[in-house]
Amino acid sequence: MKPKTTNPLSNSRWAVEKNFGGINITIIRNGENVKLISKEYKHQKRKTELTKDLLELTESDFIVNAKLEDKKIHIYDVEYLSESTLELPWCERKKLLNKLKYTDNVRDTYAIVVDNQDSLVKAVSAFNKLPNSHGVVVKEYMSKHPKTGHSEWYVLDPDKKTNEG
Repeated sequence: MKPKTTNPLSNSRWAVEKNFGGINITIIRNGENVKLISKEYKHQKRKTELTKDLLELTESDFIVNAKLEDKKIHIYDVEYLSESTLELPWCERKKLLNKLKYTDNVRDTYAIVVDNQDSLVKAVSAFNKLPNSHGVVVKEYMSKHPKTGHSEWYVLDPDKKTNEG
């Protein structure tokens, strides 16, 4: 990702999420088949100990984006849930994710929605204090999925000198 030069506070509403460690994965469910794909490691797994948990999320086919960390999956976005969701704003995609049936091993990524700088600073501070936090991801509330090229996402990692969007 290239660093963003625009001010992330220029729009009125933002979602702040914990940035988990681990690897970015895309999870694809097609019928009873589940595949985990990672660009970072050029890795594909068809069967995992998490397959049962992933099949319990919903009966529908799906494509979701997540972080895999210590045998736990943290889902943070959806590309497809019975139909493409790429053009939906983040807030609508989040509503779809909230309907999934999560387990102890497959979890939703909690978000705090903010609409001013003070709230943003408080949310970032709170997430940064959580165990194993790798900073935060700040997403524009009405942002389309990053695959569309029309999204505003910022990764704020206190351990890195630059932040990416």
